[in-house]
Amino acid sequence: VFSHDFIFIPKKEYKLEFSTPQQNFVKAYSFVKTNMGPNNIIISGFPAVDIYYLGKSDYWLEISLSGRKSNLAKYRINGTNNEVYANATIINDLDSFEKITSSGRGWVILDKLAARRINSNITKFIASNLTYYSEASEDKDVWSGVKVYGWNSKIYK
Repeated sequence: VFSHDFIFIPKKEYKLEFSTPQQNFVKAYSFVKTNMGPNNIIISGFPAVDIYYLGKSDYWLEISLSGRKSNLAKYRINGTNNEVYANATIINDLDSFEKITSSGRGWVILDKLAARRINSNITKFIASNLTYYSEASEDKDVWSGVKVYGWNSKIYK
């Protein structure tokens, strides 16, 4: 029976426009979930994805999905420094990021879209000061890829 209704058939990957990112979040988050401790901090550009894969999200690397800074206000809970999807605390400057990563243990899940749109000083700090986990990361093409970093993190085999 054929229908004129929209039918969605789940697939591992979809053929989308050329510049549409398709990150392998499953690989990255599976690694973090396997290796994170109970009080580890989670930082990413997509707190809702953190919640989906890890059941928690602590900090959001503030990005505008549209690329327009004027759109950032709609991602904020009014009167707070938290974002609307997971109530994660917003990070938008290097000082805040350094303070958070200077103690405790944690993970940064950074896809290419977020890496291009966050404060460039934060991106440089991550690459220079945190531990990069190549086994959890993937670089598919110019648009798609995700990297996992940690600080004071421990890998459980």
